[in-house]
Amino acid sequence: MSEANKTLVRRYYSEAMGGLSGIEQVVSATFVDHHFPPGVPAGPAGVRQFFQTILGGVFSDMKIEHDFMLAEGNKVDCHFALVARHTGEFAGIKPKGNLIRCPAVSTFCIADGRLAEAWEIFDSGNLFQQMRAGGFSGPDNQQFYDANGSFNQEAAKRAYLDFLQQSGYPVNDTIAGKLFVSDFGLGRFTEAGLGVILWWGDEPHNFSGLDAFLLPGQIIPEHWHVQVRDIPAKMESWLVRHGEIYAYTEGAPTPNMKAKLAGADAANVTVKCERVLGVGDIVGISRPLEKHWMQAGPQGAIFTEFSTFHTGEAVKFTDAKVKF
Repeated sequence: MSEANKTLVRRYYSEAMGGLSGIEQVVSATFVDHHFPPGVPAGPAGVRQFFQTILGGVFSDMKIEHDFMLAEGNKVDCHFALVARHTGEFAGIKPKGNLIRCPAVSTFCIADGRLAEAWEIFDSGNLFQQMRAGGFSGPDNQQFYDANGSFNQEAAKRAYLDFLQQSGYPVNDTIAGKLFVSDFGLGRFTEAGLGVILWWGDEPHNFSGLDAFLLPGQIIPEHWHVQVRDIPAKMESWLVRHGEIYAYTEGAPTPNMKAKLAGADAANVTVKCERVLGVGDIVGISRPLEKHWMQAGPQGAIFTEFSTFHTGEAVKFTDAKVKF
């Protein structure tokens, strides 16, 4: 029963972030969320009013990122975060169009196969602070460089290891020892950077496997792979394990791309066919020599790459200033 109750809660948030067309099969006719403002009716009508009118009047591009759930008896605790773009005025705070992230815990009570009641806990002060500041902030770029401007790889490794631990990725001395980091020689690690653990590289049999890590908003600059000696041009695909990736390859340009680029990065992008990848999604390049690049979403990204054999000397970048 506990798994069925968890599934019901997942469906609730799926409906909330979608069109709510099936919400009558999820909540009871008398459903009450004690966090909803006064005047919101009970049942499916109240859920629609809250998510479509009240919350939807303040935020757009809303997404629920699930952390974990605990179920006991007829109750489920759901630990999650709402990630959204602040596009409407609220409590006198003018929108700036930036992303916010609001961690929360919801407790649901289930009766007769439907959600009957709900309670929420979240840090409203932190949410308002993000709205006033124009979004949640990442680490300061200066902390990854010394007084001479040289890239501090140890500081970058610590940032990735902290990110991995917070994301539930197993970390031990072996993992830490295998971690490779790069700022692509651009001096803007928080914007253009990468962490990688190469698990296997077999040149004779032409296959490789690695895990890659991006902090929130980091990009891997546009590049492609060429043949080197007897090593053919690399083919690759990416399976998202945590967070979200905006992946770009050759093809029809996507209008209103989700990626947000610094001016220097935008000037060195030539392919704009977008695919948004969440946890469990996988996509790859369609042919050898295809240009591609990607950016992590607001929660960063962890992904596994399946590919033919990889060598750094075969990577070519659109931005001639990149060093890798």
